[in-house]
Amino acid sequence: MAGRMKSTTAYWVFAWGCFLSMTTNRLPAEEAQDESAAKGNAESFLNEDGLIPVDKAIASFEKRLAASPKNASLQRLLGQLYLRKAKEQGDHLAYQQAEQVFRLALDNDPDDLIARTYLAVALQAQHQFERALEFATTVFEKSPTNSLALAAIGDCQLELGRYQAAEKTIEKLAELAQGPAILARRARLAELHGRQELATKLLTDGLRDIQDAGGLPSLEAWFEWRLGQLAFDSGRLSRANRHFRNAIAIDSSNAPAIVGLARVSAAEGQHGDAIATLYGAVEEFGEPPMMAMLGDIYTKLGDTEEATHWYEQAEKAMEEEAVHAAAAHYREVAMFYADHNMKPKRALELAKKDFSLRQDIYGHDMLAWTLYRNNQYQEAAKSIKEAMKLGTQDAQIYFHASLIYDAIGQPEVARKMLAKAVDINPHFSILHSDTLEKAANSSAE
Repeated sequence: MAGRMKSTTAYWVFAWGCFLSMTTNRLPAEEAQDESAAKGNAESFLNEDGLIPVDKAIASFEKRLAASPKNASLQRLLGQLYLRKAKEQGDHLAYQQAEQVFRLALDNDPDDLIARTYLAVALQAQHQFERALEFATTVFEKSPTNSLALAAIGDCQLELGRYQAAEKTIEKLAELAQGPAILARRARLAELHGRQELATKLLTDGLRDIQDAGGLPSLEAWFEWRLGQLAFDSGRLSRANRHFRNAIAIDSSNAPAIVGLARVSAAEGQHGDAIATLYGAVEEFGEPPMMAMLGDIYTKLGDTEEATHWYEQAEKAMEEEAVHAAAAHYREVAMFYADHNMKPKRALELAKKDFSLRQDIYGHDMLAWTLYRNNQYQEAAKSIKEAMKLGTQDAQIYFHASLIYDAIGQPEVARKMLAKAVDINPHFSILHSDTLEKAANSSAE
């Protein structure tokens, strides 16, 4: 797409996924055997990584639950497996299945704080942040050492744009637990406040901790991807390229890193390499942003027919995803339409739906961008001001601001905003690369 999608599933799924992967969500044999329902069967599900193959495990636990439908312990384990399936396979329906199972567990045992905590996680994954926050808060009030509940509270506060509260929560979380998951959250806060170097240091420390501990390859790859994304967002293409390649070398299924690598190639003018990378990624993963990026590159190359094909494919894939994960994709679809100046009314409708669920700075940016596309310039200016309030160094936000301020008759401010976008990252957009290059050349003269 023209702009990077912030605070997407890719980020916040990790935010709890990393924590779970280092605690109960791994479900190794010795932990499963602690649950009486799993005794004698856990070892048959282990693979070479010490993880139970998730689909096989789910089938086994569903069979056991059919024979013992009131067993809250079994329900809790099954719910955790559904969460793991959603994280590993990108299966949004599994989040709904996890929610249902955890609710059944609570029906059988209303005092089950573990089930209540994981229910908060399942709701969070479906972008029901207010409800998730309520569940996690009630757990933490009863169990003030429950770091998973506290992590869910902090993550929800970030998504809801309650940054001061989130910062306090993460500080409290750091008192209860240490490690990469905490460093990742602190890095996110630093990035939001425009402190890119600090964010890079924190993520580098987290990556080193994982490597020293011999942690899961998927976690190591995630940190490499995040470091690559930070580097790209700062216009550091060589560094971004290195981190994206590291992530892919560690975990070839890291789709965000593959997309990141394609973006670097496109930014360097290597459009053939970018197209080849994306074709392979689309064939393997079939994700809409990959298709949309192919459309952007073909637009850049002047191949309107091929670009239209890929935009149509992206829109079709988004519609299919929305069947089970509408809320999780409101922002992605709205951004697609707004970036490509398609269906402006629908884009604004989706942006407002997303904003009703989370009011972070990217929600304000999305709202501003879709308002602009609907010629509601004064309202757009109010929203973009909110998007810039933390001082986040994001070229996309400043680019949107430049167009909005120009539309409301403030050309000097618009020029400053555009210059700021170019200064932060002149490569952030494939679609608007000509405008950005012209602005960069003008400022250099």
